[in-house]
Amino acid sequence: MTSPEDAPDISEQFRRSMRALTALPDLDMRVASIGRQLQALPPEDAVWWLGQTMRGALWGVQASMDGMLATAMWLLRTPVDDIYGWCQQLYAVAHAQGRREIMFLLRDAPPHKALGEGARLPEVRLPMSRDVSLGERRQMARAARGDLLDRLLQDPSPLVLEKLLENTTLRPERVLLVASRRPTRAELLDVVALHRSWIVHHDIREALVMNPFARTGVALKLMGTLNIKILRRLRDTGDLHPSVSELASMLVELREERTAPLRV
Repeated sequence: MTSPEDAPDISEQFRRSMRALTALPDLDMRVASIGRQLQALPPEDAVWWLGQTMRGALWGVQASMDGMLATAMWLLRTPVDDIYGWCQQLYAVAHAQGRREIMFLLRDAPPHKALGEGARLPEVRLPMSRDVSLGERRQMARAARGDLLDRLLQDPSPLVLEKLLENTTLRPERVLLVASRRPTRAELLDVVALHRSWIVHHDIREALVMNPFARTGVALKLMGTLNIKILRRLRDTGDLHPSVSELASMLVELREERTAPLRV
């Protein structure tokens, strides 16, 4: 198979793809587009492509930033069984080439912290004189306002949170509280991470990555979308999974190389 170094058209294909991607009007369309393109590439080219996207995003190239977020979301949304073999192939190529940042991008791992065995988050207290079923709480979440909305944001059910995130009165600062809350359940943070509207906010992505109760695989995939200031903090913190700090160190080094991205 021809490597990127021997195939001068791959860099032009990459540039055209990034321009086309950033012209798409919403994240869902970008996710679908990047998934199709990555899976159509030979493994060596796909590793190169991921590396270029990551490097451009670190340097603030808008098209690459859009591409990195779309890539992270595609990896998070796609069922593991659907791309397991593909990921294995890319992982092997990245290992052979010493592209450790790509290896980390493809990894998954449980949260660094979790509730103790048998522990549960407290049930939400609603201003009612009777118990409220899960179905009722989900229905309330669609149109909740004020104090009721704030209370439901503490509901331990991911199904309630899914409905809340579609509430048109919800503001980013309230979603940020959910993404930052500790202790919490990884399933709740997954709901935020997978949401097309809220994951576009940098501070929400930052909160998810900084939360040790989030799945480590979620953090590793989102890290390439964060700015250098946050990556330095992640590199130096001691409260997160070691993989997060290690990848942050790699990304900071890539950002500070001060050399042009390969063939871009």
